[in-house]
Formats: sequence, structure tokens, C-alpha cells
Amino acid sequence: MVYNLLKGVPAFFISTNPNLNQPEIWLLLFRMGEHQSQYAVHQNYNMNSNHRFNVRVYGLCIQNNQVLLSDEYVFGMFMTKFPGGGLEYGEGTIECLKRECLEEMGLEVKVTGHFYTTDFFQETRFFANTQLISIYYTFELPQGARLKTADTPFDFEAIEGTQTFRWAPLAALKPQDLTFPVDQKVAEMLNEQLSERGRKRTKHS
Repeated sequence: MVYNLLKGVPAFFISTNPNLNQPEIWLLLFRMGEHQSQYAVHQNYNMNSNHRFNVRVYGLCIQNNQVLLSDEYVFGMFMTKFPGGGLEYGEGTIECLKRECLEEMGLEVKVTGHFYTTDFFQETRFFANTQLISIYYTFELPQGARLKTADTPFDFEAIEGTQTFRWAPLAALKPQDLTFPVDQKVAEMLNEQLSERGRKRTKHS
């Protein structure tokens, strides 16, 4: 099935202030968000600072040794990423992932745990002077759910906002299969986990 994401680009921005310490900045990050408009937090509530944060929440769904990927055409480019999107004002990070899955898949998923949060500096590709914070959770599809998926990447016309889902074998997943650096980092982590499980099976066999 081909989906369309053209409903604005949810994102969450915070203007930084040199007088704010790191815990205060993180507290602001998780208390505020954005829905099709930009929200800024500044010590004096002004827009003088040019540095902001963009918080994104993504999900890892693994079934039968395959991971769910999202192929999209957005901002005039093809991209492969994990399902998810931008944190909106007034919601928590888990709520965000559940909402994104409901909007994009039409399914109420079960979030099962935290997997990774960005621990290195990454500037966003689409917004200047904006640092990306990506949070990844594992999730499960509802029992018996039938999510329509494609067999090949980008099996659709290049129409802005188009999206399809696809299962990719974990054993064959490569970081370069994903478009963005943080997703590539997560793919490396999945590869490491798979290799570690293989070493443990070999050790106990």
C-alpha cells in the first residue's frame, strides 16, 4: 500500500541560551514540542538565538528476523528510514511513536522498550542551525495485524509525501541501506546485537 505523509512536517524546536545548563535544556526538550509551527524557549522568551533542537521519535519493529523500514519521497528526495516522526507539542515520546504509527499504518502498536537516543552531534539535513535528537523505541504490531508492505524499495511514483513500508532481513541489513546518519548508527547497533547473539549460540553449542 502507498501512503501519503503530506500533512506538514511535525518537528520540535528549542532556542538555546548560554545561561541554560544541560539538564535544563533536556527538561525543556521533553516538555515542549511542535505541531506544524515552531515553538521556541529562550530565557527571555525571544528569538535571538539561531540554534535549535529537532526531536524525532522512531520505532524498531522486528518480526521473523526482519525489521520494518519506511520508504518515502519527501522534500523532493527518496529516503529510507525507520517508522516514526516529529514530536508534537503536548505529547510524550512514546505517545508520539504510537500516534505516528496510527497515522501512517492505521495500527495501534505496543511500545516495548527504549533502544537508543542520539549521543553524538548531528545537524538536521533540512533545517539550518538545528541539532537533531532522535529517540528509538522497539514496538510490536497488534496480534494478527496485516500491514500492507512492498517487496522492493520505492515501488511508487515520485509524488511528494508518498510512503510505503517494507520488511528487510536483519542479517542482510547494512547501514548504507538507511538514508540518514542516526538511522545508520542504529542499523550498526542492530548488526552488533545480531552478531552477539550468534556468538552466544556458537559458544553454547
